[in-house]
Amino acid sequence: MKFLLLFVSVVFFGNAFAQDAVCLTDKKRFSFQGETLIDHQTHLIWKRCSEGMRWNGSKCTGEIALLSLTEAKSAAKKAGDGWRVPTAGELYSLLINPCTGKATHSKLFTDIQDLGENSAPYWSSSAAEGLPHFYYYIDFIHARADAHSSGFALGARLVK
Repeated sequence: MKFLLLFVSVVFFGNAFAQDAVCLTDKKRFSFQGETLIDHQTHLIWKRCSEGMRWNGSKCTGEIALLSLTEAKSAAKKAGDGWRVPTAGELYSLLINPCTGKATHSKLFTDIQDLGENSAPYWSSSAAEGLPHFYYYIDFIHARADAHSSGFALGARLVK
């Protein structure tokens, strides 16, 4: 089952941006601007810290908030300025460069940590096909996708 999930992850999410992306090396692909990370390949802007944490000018401080999907969407709305919960493909593009298929530099998000059960699951806004009320999440430790009910508490990283 894990192999199937990994295969689906690589085939579906790994190619989600490759068709429209201009391929860049990781050094040119990403730049930091205050509390954000700019992805020049996908043209997305990411919050540098997980929800519940804040950027203090040199690192993320505080504790990662474990949120239901509804709470994650509310946090995005409260943040304003176009912030939202990313799609599964957008999240996965942070793990695997869609043009090279290689892992993205691990220093992008230094706040990633084990959130329990040796995983770092982060919500996506993508509904799981064929599973009503289930949404994909991406595990940042194992670079894999899975699905959970929207009421389960996971990490959240916002994008715009």
